[in-house]
Amino acid sequence: MRFFHGDSPSWEFESRQQKGGHHYCSGCGAHADRVYDLAYSFHCTTVSLDDHQKIVLKRPIGERNSLLQKPKPFTALQKADLELELAGRGIYYRKTKKEMQKLLEEDLHGVS
Repeated sequence: MRFFHGDSPSWEFESRQQKGGHHYCSGCGAHADRVYDLAYSFHCTTVSLDDHQKIVLKRPIGERNSLLQKPKPFTALQKADLELELAGRGIYYRKTKKEMQKLLEEDLHGVS
């Protein structure tokens, strides 16, 4: 049994995302640096819990790590895993591991 006060904690718990970091809102993909840009914020689409699940399970590494019940399926990935995940998402370019991790984070929009 879980008890929450207010709307945000329960939504954060269910979506596995805490407020703070680079994405304040777990319901959209707005980056923290741009949340005060009204045009950008109003054009961000809302993301349901079902959409969160589809984003994680979309490609091989996210699906594999989710089935292994890893709480954060996209952390501490090896370069080969990053290449496979990005290639599956159609955004792979030959870059360093750090650059590939950033590309994956941008595609995930804070979903973990």
